[in-house]
Amino acid sequence: MFRVLLISILGLILASQALSQDAHDFQEGKKQFILERYSQAIRSFEPIKAITPTNHEVRYFLGVSYYYVDELELAKNELTQCLNHQKSPSEDLCFYLAKVYHSNHEFIQAVKYYKDFLRKAEKNDERRLMVKSEILRCVTGMRILGNRNQNIVENLGENINSRRDEIVPVLSPNDPAKLYFSANKASSLEKGNSFQEPNFDIYYSYSNNGKWTGNEQIAYSINTSENEVLLDFDSTGSTMFFFRSPILTRGNVLTKNFDVDSAGQIDFRDPFNAQKGDCTPYLFNQNTLIFASRRAGGYGGLDLYWTSIQNGVWSEPQNLGKAINTEFDETSPFLSSDGRILYFSSNHPRRSMGGLDIFKSVFYDEIEKWSEPHNLEYPINSAGNDTDFRLSKDGKLAYFSSNRKSGFGGSDIYGCFFREVQRSQFLKSNPAVFWEVKEYKERSLKDLINLNVKEQEKLYKVQIVSGIEQLEELKAKFPNLKVELPSNGDKTHFTIRTYRVVQSAYLFKKDLIRQGFEDVLVSEVFE
Repeated sequence: MFRVLLISILGLILASQALSQDAHDFQEGKKQFILERYSQAIRSFEPIKAITPTNHEVRYFLGVSYYYVDELELAKNELTQCLNHQKSPSEDLCFYLAKVYHSNHEFIQAVKYYKDFLRKAEKNDERRLMVKSEILRCVTGMRILGNRNQNIVENLGENINSRRDEIVPVLSPNDPAKLYFSANKASSLEKGNSFQEPNFDIYYSYSNNGKWTGNEQIAYSINTSENEVLLDFDSTGSTMFFFRSPILTRGNVLTKNFDVDSAGQIDFRDPFNAQKGDCTPYLFNQNTLIFASRRAGGYGGLDLYWTSIQNGVWSEPQNLGKAINTEFDETSPFLSSDGRILYFSSNHPRRSMGGLDIFKSVFYDEIEKWSEPHNLEYPINSAGNDTDFRLSKDGKLAYFSSNRKSGFGGSDIYGCFFREVQRSQFLKSNPAVFWEVKEYKERSLKDLINLNVKEQEKLYKVQIVSGIEQLEELKAKFPNLKVELPSNGDKTHFTIRTYRVVQSAYLFKKDLIRQGFEDVLVSEVFE
């Protein structure tokens, strides 16, 4: 009898201790959850679930934590278990079930739970507007997945990527097998009970037979205790352009000239100003800067702006216009080598399938306008944020960063292998970059008008981009003017531009005849 009583007392003591431990783990788990330290929260909640699997509050916290550490199947399992044991699921449960399905590209299920959230959430819930946009992105995703391209996208692997963030891949200008990127590696992450956010440093890695081997911090004492993010090199690789700041939302663009025997860096004298909300700067040919900004006068959110060196001074930044920018965010620009194709990221819900998707827009010299942006589709884009797109020089592949849930965690670097070579990367335009087109046309017309020629003896070759209004000045000076419209093109670029040029020439001929020009010839010349 005494022995039975003793065993019972010991059992009660152990049970009490177990409950006390569970209570401690639960409070610790909630603390880590609130602080968004989801890995630590999981370590606290998992032992409780093992002992009391019917504790659906714990399973909810586990499901949300699994979602944030990119364990989608585990997240779905825990949250579904909660759903099956609730007569009326909460708006929070519906919200995270929708996020899990959305991240997994299961758009129909995601829309269902997003709508359940809207039905249950309070009217003043600040997530309502965001969820409505997410529903539109799911609809966009259904369309994009139906038109998926044949490009191959792959994660560059654990030798480059980690559970933290790897961003802004930049190929070496001198070695196609060498890739630079910036990362906030976890070397200084967790020390005891303290939590220290690591800063971004610049790294590089080499490709050996298609496999990336290790990563090393860049030399030349570039990396400091602040954040350093590589932007680009000049064409020779002798000058580096990089961003340095204590925090990523403000800082300076610096240059490092490796031909100079100096360890220092100098400020890059440009109008980029993080205090005005400027970010993600991209340099094209060292004389054109494109960046995103929240500065006043835009269309809303982040807009893309450009500025250039003119007469030795950077010009006032100009908005790229409503064809590119929207009331949502446009960021992370990259301009192809021909100076006419702009790649960027946008989260407009009628354009994007998730967060930020990668787009491209073509600048047409004839009309001096950007085309409607084209989504690069899946598998380049995902339900996550896809940014920092950069083409290789040969146009055969591209690199970008993405925080899609299938990665190692945070943002990872991905490679894209194109089925068709992107010819814009090895074509050179005249003029070299889009913003020079207007000035180039005006200069060409001025030279033409100033020609001292005899009336009726000169056959004027006028580019179709010159415009009828400008030709009227010539017609007034030479009443019997003959006009030839040379629709020059490049056979190697035929599918992209030549057809449009020739077609535009014939349409322009009709307009000239209506304006009183009688002798108009269209010549199709291919170089």
